[in-house]
Amino acid sequence: MAFEITNRDEHRWQLRTAEVLTTFINHGFDADLPTLDWTIASGTGALVGQVSVLDPNDKRRAAFEAWAQFLAAYGERWPEHPRMNGGTHLHLVFKYPTNRGDVKGAIRCDLEPADVDDDVEADAPRDPKELSERLEAEAADFMDDDLERRRSTAG
Repeated sequence: MAFEITNRDEHRWQLRTAEVLTTFINHGFDADLPTLDWTIASGTGALVGQVSVLDPNDKRRAAFEAWAQFLAAYGERWPEHPRMNGGTHLHLVFKYPTNRGDVKGAIRCDLEPADVDDDVEADAPRDPKELSERLEAEAADFMDDDLERRRSTAG
């Protein structure tokens, strides 16, 4: 007889993982760790924390290292390895014990190549709202310039 995994099984796994995520977020809050982008997988209930790609490399690495220190007792850090773009990938896998089985997961961080990170404008906005406002302003300037160019070539 084949064992069938039901939707209810998968929901239970996700609920168990959500409880662990709450534990992690509370620890991060209490220890003042940088926030991560968290995902709970639908089929397995695996938990993945991703360091934000909006931060510069030094902040990305610091965020990864802070969470890796917390999770070191539950997991294994993989060796750093190169990405196709010349950057570096950081990865730690873990099994966090609960009374209903382990929650498996990982934390990840992708670093840009040093020359790319160095090329980022010093005044480049890091806040998503500020970035959106700046892009809207640049788009409006482009549209104004384009309209002016069309008027000058039409007349």
